[in-house]
Amino acid sequence: MKAVMLALFTLLLLKSQFVNAQQQRYTVSGYVKDDQSGETLIGISIGKTGTTIGALTNEYGFYSLTLPAGTHELQFSYMGYTQQKMTITLTGNKTIDVKMKRTDAQLQEVVITGKEQQKAINTISTSVAKLDIRELKKLPTLMGEVDVLRAIQTLPGVTTVGEGASGFNVRGGNSDENLILMDEAPVYNSTHLMGFFSVFNPDAVKNINLYKGSFPAEFGGRTASVLDIRMKDGNNQKLQVNGGISNIFSRLSVEAPIQKDKSSFIVAGRRSYIDVLMKPFLKGDMKDSKVYFYDLTAKANFKLNPKNTLFVSGYFGRDVFGFGKEANINWGNTTTSIRWNHVFNSKLFMNTTAYYSKYDYSLKFTSAEDSNENQTFSWKSNIINYGFKPSFTWYLNTNNTLHFGVQGVYYTFKPGTTVAKEENNSSAITLDNKHALESAVYLDHELKLGDKFGIQYGLRVSGFNYMGEGTAYYYNDTTPNVRRRVVSEKHFGAGESIKNYYNLEPRLSVRYKMNSTSAVKASYTRASQYMHQLSNTASPTPLDIWTPSSNNVKPQVADQFALGYFYNAPGGTFEVSAEAFYKQMDNQLDYIDNAQLELNKYIEADLLAATGRAYGIELYAKKKWVKQRDGSATP
Repeated sequence: MKAVMLALFTLLLLKSQFVNAQQQRYTVSGYVKDDQSGETLIGISIGKTGTTIGALTNEYGFYSLTLPAGTHELQFSYMGYTQQKMTITLTGNKTIDVKMKRTDAQLQEVVITGKEQQKAINTISTSVAKLDIRELKKLPTLMGEVDVLRAIQTLPGVTTVGEGASGFNVRGGNSDENLILMDEAPVYNSTHLMGFFSVFNPDAVKNINLYKGSFPAEFGGRTASVLDIRMKDGNNQKLQVNGGISNIFSRLSVEAPIQKDKSSFIVAGRRSYIDVLMKPFLKGDMKDSKVYFYDLTAKANFKLNPKNTLFVSGYFGRDVFGFGKEANINWGNTTTSIRWNHVFNSKLFMNTTAYYSKYDYSLKFTSAEDSNENQTFSWKSNIINYGFKPSFTWYLNTNNTLHFGVQGVYYTFKPGTTVAKEENNSSAITLDNKHALESAVYLDHELKLGDKFGIQYGLRVSGFNYMGEGTAYYYNDTTPNVRRRVVSEKHFGAGESIKNYYNLEPRLSVRYKMNSTSAVKASYTRASQYMHQLSNTASPTPLDIWTPSSNNVKPQVADQFALGYFYNAPGGTFEVSAEAFYKQMDNQLDYIDNAQLELNKYIEADLLAATGRAYGIELYAKKKWVKQRDGSATP
């Protein structure tokens, strides 16, 4: 498979270079931004008028379009923005930054400019949902609040885990099989209040992509889906303050320029006040109860010069549950991302990301008699990631785009530390930390062959090194559903390798455009997952344990096939799709009866390897109504 894909890539690359040699071509590139806020715009359609030649801005608002030498009329269009045209003469490469104006509030629902290049029939990937935060705000809300996770659960193939549980399920996968990224940093618990609200503040969200299959090669580490959330950069033109008060929580966001046109920031916070509302009704031992959550999202960006931009973003959120003085539980996420965008030239774009992510929780139980605490029990656990990811996009020409890069993530798992006190006696249990290094290199080629045929293929090579310092346990083989017995153990020093895994993960998507309104697509994706969430309940909870693949636990591997039909009505007012998928899953985790998952250093003795499969058909229909000045709606 690897040799075939490399040969195909070489052949197509040589063909594209031969075609380019027949006529002198130049590249126009730059950034597209909102003229009011200075925010870069993702997914803007840039096309040559009267042709199907075009491009889209990437996740940072950058575009690159290669055209023959001469005069061309370019058209920039995006839903909710006034279509913008400009005439350029190419005698060499050009850099043109564009600011787009939002349509008048009354006309916004009347003028449909469309995202032609982004229509489902024009994109190559299958099983991808792209959501704009402005569209989400038009959906029905829970208690008047927009929520990212509830919005994606309206999509086919996505189901809720259930109230009182965190996360969501995609195409038969478990909630831990979803890679959730906030400005490229992983988030391990995506909900507040045991699943009622997501951790993503809508006032700070700019763009949402959900990949249910056909992952681009740059994504890995999970087998079910990728939820890629990009945060706002902040208004670099003027001070802007937004806020709201609901029945559950209040929110406030502030964004403003640091240096107009060059740098800006946004800070957004939320805090629930269920505990405040219930306090007058709590008496006796329950008067000190606490039930609330809060989060803070912040981001700043600095345009150092025309070729370099720096972004710094962070998130901190926590849920607190306290029932009198007897029980106190809290958990939360912390993430920090530093990203550097560099434009080498009009065709080569780089983004390098370094991030830190931490998920932790703690429990404390107290037995009190006559207000004198005499028995306590506490438990703390966390998982910490340090990641580094240089990624490159090379716009070879209008029909050829290469994506390539490397990734590395260092994990520290802290399964648990407990302290129990009774009178003047205390005892502690501390499980050994676990360490691992995950690495990957990837190459992805997007190719358009004429107006009808498009292909995107790539290869991701991933590796996982389970390492010390720590003790590795070795168990005997035994009858399924019976706890295995330890036969030996070995201590490994810091950085010493205990077990290595390597996986080849090919990706392939093909699109055939039948006519101007219809297309069929097919895809194949292999993905590997090296970390696992252990839960012996029907729905995962925030207090479940994360553990890496080891000498006893193999990485999960999933192979997914998809075939779909996509239809976009003329004018973009109606779209429908039907997509069938089949997914084979290997090395799924299962448990013996009465498995002991908490504070068990021999936890792997209670785990079983299983296989699974999921298949189905997803139907999707979307209809847009145009709102007239008199308030009536027409198709």
